[in-house]
Amino acid sequence: MPRWTKPVGGHDVLSSFVTGILILGGLFMWLLTTIPWFVTLAVFLMGLLNLLDDMFPYGRQPFIVSYIGGLSTGCFTLVILNAFGFMLWLIAASALIFLLRQSIKLVNRHSK
Repeated sequence: MPRWTKPVGGHDVLSSFVTGILILGGLFMWLLTTIPWFVTLAVFLMGLLNLLDDMFPYGRQPFIVSYIGGLSTGCFTLVILNAFGFMLWLIAASALIFLLRQSIKLVNRHSK
C-alpha cells in the first residue's frame, strides 16, 4: 500500500507523470484521432501497467501525495499540449520512457 508519511518522492512524481500521460493519452488517441484501436489500447495498457507497477511494487512503496501530484500534472500537461497539437509527440516520448524503464528493470532483475 502507498505511504502517506512523506510528501515528496522524486521517482514517484516522474513515474506518475508518465503514467498520467499514457493513460489519458490512450483515451484521447482513441476519442480524438483516427489511429487504430489496438495502438490506443496498447498505450492505455502501458499506462495501466505502470500504475499497477508503482502502486504494488516489490520492496518499495510510493509516496501517495507526490504520486497524485505527478498524475494530475501529467494529465493537465497532456490536455494543454493537445490544444497546441503536440499530444502525439508527448505520448510517444512517454511510451519510450516507459519502455526504457521496464527494460532497465528487466536487465537489473536478470543480472542479480
